[in-house]
Amino acid sequence: MAGNGKLKVRLARPWDLKELMPLYKKTFISDTPYLYDDSIPKVGLVYLLIAGIVKRLGIDPYRMYVGLLDENLVGSCSFSRLGKFWRTNFIIVNPHYRGKGYGKRIYRSAIDDVFSSSKRIMGVISYLREDNVPSKRLHNELGFVKFTKLSFMLGDMQSIGFESDGGAKQLTPCKESLKDLSREYTGTFSHNADPIEKEARLSMLHIPIDEKIYYRSIISFSFRTGSDWKGGYILKLPKGNEVGECLILLPSGNGETCGNEIAHSILTHLIAECTKRNITNVVIKFDANFTDVIKLAEEIGFKEIYTMEGFILKKVGSPIALSR
Repeated sequence: MAGNGKLKVRLARPWDLKELMPLYKKTFISDTPYLYDDSIPKVGLVYLLIAGIVKRLGIDPYRMYVGLLDENLVGSCSFSRLGKFWRTNFIIVNPHYRGKGYGKRIYRSAIDDVFSSSKRIMGVISYLREDNVPSKRLHNELGFVKFTKLSFMLGDMQSIGFESDGGAKQLTPCKESLKDLSREYTGTFSHNADPIEKEARLSMLHIPIDEKIYYRSIISFSFRTGSDWKGGYILKLPKGNEVGECLILLPSGNGETCGNEIAHSILTHLIAECTKRNITNVVIKFDANFTDVIKLAEEIGFKEIYTMEGFILKKVGSPIALSR
């Protein structure tokens, strides 16, 4: 696999990490839902060391690419497999080669390769900070379109909590498997929803290899009124004193409200779980359209840290796939 001219793009090898890691630490600004920037290349190193064995087993959960110009490292990008999609983890370019279009060529070539990795692949998704104009421009130029928007809020469990129940009725949580939670969430989608974008939203429920290594365990809960699923959340429990992460899932198609009852129930139970498990800080993420959740979270002490936009490049009909 190669770019134009002397630029070569190939899958990374273990020895590439020696040069890549300093560049990553120096230049990388996280545009993924992580607060642990150095975990991705560390996982990359582990995976690259066992890539041959893993591929012989028919497993392909992670890919890292490097771009080389006369054998000098120009840039790199990596992807994690999330069901029927590849998610972009990072794109970095050596400062000496910026502004010359190399980053776009490396990324485009890598996407072309992951598109060919499996017939089941529907596309590539990438989560970008709302204020990251250069990255958004790059993705637009390659044919990506926005399909979702997520709010990220940080809570310190030692200073957060409800002063009163606000009169809200508490729904009883039920511990549930990710598979069952996914099925419940899927059932709330409109019959007219774009099937590929629907799968892209569901990909958030897949746990990539880097997170399985980073977190000690992952638990999930659902909330119901009778047989009606009202919402749920997935809590990723960190190792040591690191930051936990929680994905809040609410019925699709409800517009800008889910109701105080479910918002209050989820946040109350989440705080209790974090306190019980000695998690001092947790980041919650959820569909930014649910402004009532944002309002309630702010009232009890969560602080918004950033908003991210999800972009998707569908394999079928994409400029990159058509040019192959």
